[in-house]
Amino acid sequence: MDIPVLIYHQVTDDSDEYTITDCHCYTNNFIKQMEYLKSNGYAIITLAQAIDNFKNNINDAQPRVILTFDDAFQSFFEVVYPILNNFGFPAHLYVPVHRIGGYSSWMKKPKSQKNIMNIEQLQEVSHNNIIIGSHTLTHTKLTHLEPFHQLKELELSRKILESYLGTSVSDLSYPHGDFDEKTLKFVADVGYKTAVTCNSKFFNRYDDSLSIPRIYITQQDTLEMFISKVQGVKSLTGFVA
Repeated sequence: MDIPVLIYHQVTDDSDEYTITDCHCYTNNFIKQMEYLKSNGYAIITLAQAIDNFKNNINDAQPRVILTFDDAFQSFFEVVYPILNNFGFPAHLYVPVHRIGGYSSWMKKPKSQKNIMNIEQLQEVSHNNIIIGSHTLTHTKLTHLEPFHQLKELELSRKILESYLGTSVSDLSYPHGDFDEKTLKFVADVGYKTAVTCNSKFFNRYDDSLSIPRIYITQQDTLEMFISKVQGVKSLTGFVA
């Protein structure tokens, strides 16, 4: 069974002219989306569980979804985390390590920049069904860096997270979805087991676990559009899984 891996960024009650709309979801919409998944019998699983299902040819009728959140915005801790707890859903959270406790300085417009979770918040969620992964050190496009600096972004971010959390970190999200064949080799060499992209299709058994595709969920998505995305049918946005 192919699995939609959903990608979220910021989830808040409102937005303004500085909001990056493709990286934002309204709180009420997010709650309705989670309610839909719960009431329609979706199993919310992790990437490791999906890969295990593929390896063991588990292909029962229950639909599955994986939830991922990039950037570790403060809104994840304040808004998303309590909602996920209420539904009992696990999720992956990817952290730009050198921005922990700071802000999203990679965003060009200062008024678009948002606060990032601190160490204590990351430690709390990591004990409650949230799998913490690396979003590198500085959220820089990896292919724009020299090999030494790519390796530093990948390896040091993982080591710092492991020291903060006291557990192994084996998941990565490519900043801006940017990677190439050299990057894939570095990611494997560093020891990551999964890495997620921004390539838009469902995750299946034939996909490389270091270039897992994901489906964007944004503030433009109505509930009907969300349902189309998780069902993998043509939606109002033209998406086809």
